[in-house]
Amino acid sequence: KWITGIPARNDVQKLRAEADIILTGSGTINEDSPSMNVRAKKIIANKNFVQPARYVFSNDLKLDWAAPFFKLPGKKVVVTSKKNLPKLPKGINDVSVMHLKNKNSLSPKDFVKKISKQNINNILIEAGPKLLGSFADCSLIDEYIFYISQEKLEDKALYFYGGSKQLNFFDSNLFDIVEKKIIGKDKKIILRKK
Repeated sequence: KWITGIPARNDVQKLRAEADIILTGSGTINEDSPSMNVRAKKIIANKNFVQPARYVFSNDLKLDWAAPFFKLPGKKVVVTSKKNLPKLPKGINDVSVMHLKNKNSLSPKDFVKKISKQNINNILIEAGPKLLGSFADCSLIDEYIFYISQEKLEDKALYFYGGSKQLNFFDSNLFDIVEKKIIGKDKKIILRKK
């Protein structure tokens, strides 16, 4: 079930199209079975458009390999401490490994250091609280884009930030609100780190 409305989801399509990489975590893959690709017809009709590479952090490689994330065409990279992927199901192609050395946990700093050697300028993190928090704890996020829905999630909702640092996203000493607008029935807020 979608939480945000169609206009907000269409807006996310534009964000994805501007990204060099869309990054997520194994929890998002396994819980939500996402595609994480650009599907807006107007965007993909452009002959110069190239789907952003899709990256997933997974130290233990316990992933739902049947998720659309892996089945759809385009470059997919699994960021892991393992050197090799398991035998992949038939029909899963274009999946490679980015090996990070730390066996206990994957370091966002090591990832950014490695990725910075490539022609990468824009990483869009679409992930749960653990991965988002790990990048935030390392001060690696320049801008946060929130879509706030009126949908009532009750006890099913997860807090979106799972970092060890206590961040107040609306502290004007830490962040500037650079955009605030209504998109359909949802609110979009963009915060930029000072």
